[in-house]
Amino acid sequence: DEAFTFLRYYEDAACTLPTKSSVTLEDSDMTVYAKFATGKWTRISNRREFAKIFPQNGEGEAVNYWIMDDIDCKGMKVDSYLKNFSGKIEGDNHTISNFGVSVNIDTMKVALFGNIKAGASITNVTFENVTMAYTSKTEMKPEVYGVFTSIDENATISNVVLTGSLSFSGPGDSCATNMQGGYDHCLFGGFE
Repeated sequence: DEAFTFLRYYEDAACTLPTKSSVTLEDSDMTVYAKFATGKWTRISNRREFAKIFPQNGEGEAVNYWIMDDIDCKGMKVDSYLKNFSGKIEGDNHTISNFGVSVNIDTMKVALFGNIKAGASITNVTFENVTMAYTSKTEMKPEVYGVFTSIDENATISNVVLTGSLSFSGPGDSCATNMQGGYDHCLFGGFE
């Protein structure tokens, strides 16, 4: 018995055009298509919901997130990054734009999604104009990455684009790394 999650109603069989209004029983001449995803998914439709991907403890729980719409996070900053990500993010070809990460780091390697664990995946999503600002209060010299610090061989990063700026400040020097290549149709670039 595999669980399914209802995502949304669509006007077309390919499920690319969401219905413009709610569907009622009185709409007898209207054909709608329901889209479901296999498994249990948390639907993400706005910036408040998107921020929940980054819990305060930094541990990315094994939660599946389905991005329902393009989301503009202008003015939003999360104050935690992920040390480990073991869930799934299905972007459904949407764009998450203009969000910031501003954190004091306490580790030698730091990235937006940290270590991508076995079984985890991030697919079909664009992160646009992301501002990542990491600060250290100690003399450590961390390695600062854009997307992840490591990826398990049984994890998937596919059709992902991330652009924006990445900075480090503190008493020690850092090694900022862009992590390009070796992934399926991904672009990790455009960093200032």
